[in-house]
Amino acid sequence: MYNDRLSRKVNWEYKALHGCYWMLYCLTTAYITVLLLPYGFSSAVIGVIVAASNILAAAGQLAVGRFTDRCKSISWKRVLLWIGMLQAILLAILLLLQRHALAAAVLFPCFTILMYCQMPLVNAAVFDYTSRGLQINFGSARGTGSLTYAAISFLAGQLISSLGESVLLYLNGIVLAGLLAVTACMPCLKEDAPEDAKTPQMDADQTGSAPSVGLTQFAVRYPDFMLVLCGSILCMAFHNIGHTYMIQIMEAAGGDSAAMGTAFSIEAIMELPVMFGFYKIIQKCSAERLMCIAGAAFALKALSYVLASSVTVLYLAQVLQMCSNAIFVPASVYYAEQKMRTQDRVTGQSYMTASISVGAVLGNLLGGLILDKAGLSPMLLSALLMAAVGAIIIAVGTKKNPLHRRNTHEN
Repeated sequence: MYNDRLSRKVNWEYKALHGCYWMLYCLTTAYITVLLLPYGFSSAVIGVIVAASNILAAAGQLAVGRFTDRCKSISWKRVLLWIGMLQAILLAILLLLQRHALAAAVLFPCFTILMYCQMPLVNAAVFDYTSRGLQINFGSARGTGSLTYAAISFLAGQLISSLGESVLLYLNGIVLAGLLAVTACMPCLKEDAPEDAKTPQMDADQTGSAPSVGLTQFAVRYPDFMLVLCGSILCMAFHNIGHTYMIQIMEAAGGDSAAMGTAFSIEAIMELPVMFGFYKIIQKCSAERLMCIAGAAFALKALSYVLASSVTVLYLAQVLQMCSNAIFVPASVYYAEQKMRTQDRVTGQSYMTASISVGAVLGNLLGGLILDKAGLSPMLLSALLMAAVGAIIIAVGTKKNPLHRRNTHEN
């Protein structure tokens, strides 16, 4: 079995990987509206741009997942590095053309698409290592991501307030360099783990495995999982409305970009207790129950946005992040892993992370259109409806067919 020293080393590296990834996620998703507004784009146009990029991101995530599952000779690490190099090229071009509105409207969303494609690889890495006998704490790593998200959000808000929106491009470059460096340093373990590192579950999963399937066959194989995905899409629609249009929500309450950065920092800090303690939480509470709790918390957070009348109230609303996204992110990873056959593992993670992209499409497109045509209050009420319906669908989906371990699907 791989020794404890290697497990400790990979744990630290995996934490660093999440730390860099979620800083990049923050800078590309939470601040895209801040970056594009100065170019003269309306909220509706920004919503269309973000929605289009998320449609492509969802397709890209699924393609990356199926490619990684089918091409066993190509590791998640190599694919992650390939995507990172493409991001570096796009960012370099964007820095040269940053005064051009068209370049910003095309290249930055493309950069974001590639960032989304990295998500299933980052999530799947933990199960790649654990299947080879290493003890990796996903919750602690994801908690590190929340901590760095909070730090970069606060820093970005302050720097934008004093130096302007273009500072976002330089921050993205620094964080991307860190992500590539950490990924390059992480070990790529051999496909065949030592005999004493294998578990009975691994042997059962490896027996009679079949190629990963397409969407239709996948839906037939995992109907309850697909229902949960639908609920997740609606909850993510609200979540993305709250992030993409937070600057408008904050300004209506009397705040600015610095206050928005502080709100996002509070939101991320609230995730820390859950993320770092998730390893113990998942042992006491099933992934399906945690998904239900997260759905309900999303609905409550949406309601708090509707009722918020000041910056202080918006700050207080971020406390609900502890029970919504903080639970949803790790619980959805475990839920997908437990539902999937081994040969569908990365594909399952890709579908789950793709639900975030599809939710972003729905939220950003409808949110921008409603905001432009009807105003802020109707947009927030629509977001509340999405979150509430999503929570109900998740509850129905998880109760329809309780979780089974992968070997129950092998027959």
